[in-house]
Amino acid sequence: MSCDELIREGERYFFGKDVEKDYAKARESFEAALPLAEKRADRAYVQIMLGRIALFGAKPDFYDPALAKDCFLRSLQEVPYFRTYHWLGLCYEQISPPDREKAYECFRKSAPDAVEAFPYPAKKLADCLYYGRGTKKDGAEAAKWYQRAAELGDADACFSFADCCFNGDGVEKDDPKALEYIR
Repeated sequence: MSCDELIREGERYFFGKDVEKDYAKARESFEAALPLAEKRADRAYVQIMLGRIALFGAKPDFYDPALAKDCFLRSLQEVPYFRTYHWLGLCYEQISPPDREKAYECFRKSAPDAVEAFPYPAKKLADCLYYGRGTKKDGAEAAKWYQRAAELGDADACFSFADCCFNGDGVEKDDPKALEYIR
């Protein structure tokens, strides 16, 4: 099979397209595609998918945040992509011991490119700033990112921003605005 065919097969098993989800078969396909990948984008994508299997795969068979971190780092060497920084940040939060500073830096790099289909980096950056994870607490900056994530459709960020508005935490206290974001 060609690299493209192996990637498509891996996607079918990873996402459950016309087949039952099967992380073992997805990983086999992506691992087989990697040495055949001639384009940087293909190598980066395969590393992303291997990282996602290691980060989000069923425990204990596939869950390995340290392996996922290595896959995402290799992917970023090929092609910098905001979602990869986000997933790498999740790895830094989940490895033992967690590296909050590196997680914060990854979320800081990914948040400006957050989009409606993927608002999570903005929410994760806001959490770091609000709770002082990997950086100093900054309520105003946290509120800004919670609002951005909320406007992109992140339901948790809506509640977090509403909480900031109710309490005047990082923004001026504004009960009507808080209610607007809860609805």
